[in-house]
Amino acid sequence: MKITPTHDIPATYRSAAELPATEAAASQRRDGGWPDGSDSSGSSRLRRWPAALLGALTLPWLMAAIAFVIVFCSPGFTDPDFYWHLKTGKLIAQTGSIPLTDPYSFTYFGQPWVAHEWLTELIFHGIERTGGFNALRWLPALAAAANFMLLYAIARRLTGKESSAALATLLFFIPMLPSFTLRPQIFTYLCFSFFMLALVDFKYLRSTRLLWWLPALMLLWVNLHGAYMLGFALLGAFIVTEAGNHWLFPVRQSRSAQRLGMLCGVTAVAILASLLNPQGARMLLYPFETVAMEASRGLIAEWHSPDFHELLPRVSLLGMFAYVLAAIYARRKPDLTEVVLPLLLIVAGLSAWRHLPLMSIVLLTFFCAMLRQLRPSELLLRHWTTLCQAGLRGVAALRQAASNQTEARRRPVRAGQPVTRAQAGAIHWLLLVAVVIAGASGALRTEHAGHTSKFVARGAADYVLTHGLSGRLLNDYDLGGYLIYRLWPTHKVYIDGRADLYGDDFLKAYFKLDKGHEGWEKTIDEQAIDIVIYARAAALPQLLLASGRFTQVYADAHHLVLVRAARTPSPTSSGGASRSLSAR
Repeated sequence: MKITPTHDIPATYRSAAELPATEAAASQRRDGGWPDGSDSSGSSRLRRWPAALLGALTLPWLMAAIAFVIVFCSPGFTDPDFYWHLKTGKLIAQTGSIPLTDPYSFTYFGQPWVAHEWLTELIFHGIERTGGFNALRWLPALAAAANFMLLYAIARRLTGKESSAALATLLFFIPMLPSFTLRPQIFTYLCFSFFMLALVDFKYLRSTRLLWWLPALMLLWVNLHGAYMLGFALLGAFIVTEAGNHWLFPVRQSRSAQRLGMLCGVTAVAILASLLNPQGARMLLYPFETVAMEASRGLIAEWHSPDFHELLPRVSLLGMFAYVLAAIYARRKPDLTEVVLPLLLIVAGLSAWRHLPLMSIVLLTFFCAMLRQLRPSELLLRHWTTLCQAGLRGVAALRQAASNQTEARRRPVRAGQPVTRAQAGAIHWLLLVAVVIAGASGALRTEHAGHTSKFVARGAADYVLTHGLSGRLLNDYDLGGYLIYRLWPTHKVYIDGRADLYGDDFLKAYFKLDKGHEGWEKTIDEQAIDIVIYARAAALPQLLLASGRFTQVYADAHHLVLVRAARTPSPTSSGGASRSLSAR
């Protein structure tokens, strides 16, 4: 059964046949034509195309365009993992094969490595090779705009209203915006949103049209990002809860058993499609091994719980409250699916930063499902009847007073003039132009490729290459990806963002070394470290300098380079002579 809007269609969007004769004639004359279809000038099409162009930028498309501009103009090369992804894409393109062992670090060189994001890395390399480094900015920006429109499609199906769907999508999309960076996760957000859209069609519109696209999408997802297992988790939870609905509400779900059987078949085909990857069936275990890593959850920032002292997590919290309130006051109470899936994603989102976008996608879906069952007028009458009546009387009195004051001085103005699509579109275009100008001016102040980022040690890498430094390199965890991009293969890193490769024990040992815990000198000697590229504010470089084993040869605002004292070249820094850390 197809869901159709129950609200009245505004006169602005009704066809001419549905309008009164005088209104239809006036509307067509405004567009350059006459009620009988004739045209006094013979150029109605020429006159109508500007209005059509203006009206094409509707509110949802405006919001998607603004999301594109915001992501495109934000600093795009500051993620520490982006650089080793880009280098791996180049390595795959050059060798024609996907690496199965680690080529980048000297600590784990030759050890088995699952390059599960190889397709994303090839896409990165292809864009960079074709359009240059800055062309990569288009990818996350387009992904953000596409994801917004996917979520809007979900909201529009459930609410039936353009404005309500657009505003609801905006509320839940805002916390997702910072996640659209040059990382493979952007493809997970797109795939997860499409899976959700297919399930919305299946549950609320009784349509299976999109279901059979899911196995094909899974074939891409499993090679784009390791979080493909979220698609199976979503399908599994949906099937279980819908089966529960069939058992709890047999009348409401009278025909659900056969349809659920079809969904189980689609899921089975999707599982088979996921086996088409370089690792084969081994890839099915990889996500569970990664999630089970204790060090990732405790030491890596994106696995930490959100900090609700910051703005965007608070907006996510607002989305949670909106869903809860809609579920409470909806005329039809939520079923098992509409309760369990949001709760599962709320738990996931509160557990780790990286799950907040997925939580937003699911909460938007079921908030809109409840919003359709919510009547604000009924809610107001139920709880605030007296307040509303008083407010209306006050507004009426103010309007009457204002009318009395201006009646003698102003001509009467025709009331009820609807805003046309062209007029609304013109406003939208002006807003978009203003956002583009503001975003471009902000982007011009951001130096190319993250000069000012603490994750991009451009000056330190230049120094190492210029002075021909050799030997084993100890680097900051967050600098590993960029140093792979700049220094490999002449230098191999100590560690980088591939936490799944290094494992719990090595990560814990590294972070003890990073903080200068007892035994750090032994680790430095055992690993025969010759060069150190590290964050300037970290504790370890200060300990190395104080020990006298290393000497600083380069320093800039964010990073420094140390070498063993016995092989110190002439010291330099970004501003001239080398400065001691203790002098800051």
